[in-house]
Amino acid sequence: MKVDSYCLEKKEIDKFTRNAVRIYNTIVVLCYFCNEQQEIEEISNITPIVNYLMRESDNLYADLLNFNDNNCG
Repeated sequence: MKVDSYCLEKKEIDKFTRNAVRIYNTIVVLCYFCNEQQEIEEISNITPIVNYLMRESDNLYADLLNFNDNNCG
């Protein structure tokens, strides 16, 4: 069975949004650390991954904000 749409309650959206904010804030700290410690080879190896996660978490948060605005009426 395919579900075309699903309406989330505001409390569910708020929970997802809070989790997205916590993830984003954690990645901001990681990103800062990676950018400040480039002389450590292992850190420079993971910096592109951290930057990718930063972009993806930013997109997730934006999607949740848009979903909250457009959710089921």
